[in-house]
Amino acid sequence: MNVLEGEDPLAALVTTLKEEEGDPHVTPENLDMRGIRHPLYNMMRIVIRKRGGVDWRNGIELAQPIGDDYDIQSHHIFPRAQLQRAGYDTGNNHHDKKRVNEIANRVPATRSGNLDISDDPPAEYLPKVQKEYPDALEPAFVPENPRLWEMDNYEEFLRERRVRIADGINGYLDGLVDDEFLIAD
Repeated sequence: MNVLEGEDPLAALVTTLKEEEGDPHVTPENLDMRGIRHPLYNMMRIVIRKRGGVDWRNGIELAQPIGDDYDIQSHHIFPRAQLQRAGYDTGNNHHDKKRVNEIANRVPATRSGNLDISDDPPAEYLPKVQKEYPDALEPAFVPENPRLWEMDNYEEFLRERRVRIADGINGYLDGLVDDEFLIAD
């Protein structure tokens, strides 16, 4: 509380928090094997909405869904059924199950968009998304290299997307702090 009584309380508070709690930056490793119940998933959703993310099937902005068909759900970019066919055991193998359901394989989508994509492999549906909504993949941190959309490159896709998500969250959080400092000046 003493920190808040100084000349620049926000800067002092941020400095104190960093000293006592460590650097709040997200690393790609923080995302590895984390599911949608982890707070970083919600943070990713917020950042995607702030970056102008849209549903991949209907182009509706994720920040403004309307009605039951447009409730926001969590879509598996690489569908579970496809990953199971590729050898991931989504039943008894705890490691595989976490890998399939991790944040880097998830993206917010409307219910209708999620159902429409269903179990289509990303190598089939992402080129359509790219064609219909050219600016839809970047705000969602999805690598635009089609080679990474192949089932054989799933692990590489996850590594690349974790980096993008971490960078995006960090940029957003840094912007919030910078905005607060600018307002205080």
